[in-house]
Amino acid sequence: MRRRTLLTATAAAGPAALLLGLDEALADTPAPTGAGPLDVRLATARELYDKGTHGRLLAALPGLIADGHAAASSRQELDQARLSSV
Repeated sequence: MRRRTLLTATAAAGPAALLLGLDEALADTPAPTGAGPLDVRLATARELYDKGTHGRLLAALPGLIADGHAAASSRQELDQARLSSV
């Protein structure tokens, strides 16, 4: 999915400031956050999506993207799969 299509599809999901953070994370990967185990945070993100808590999900996505990219730099298949999940 193209970045602009994703942003258009989520425009109604949250405030513009959160969308701007996501747009920046998709355009230029931010520094990793090291905020905890990626698998746990991915599961939490899926729960937020399933519950329709899109504002909180949009706030979490830039950090997930950054940490997913950092993990995938190991070139291990599991870490690359985690980035795909993000």
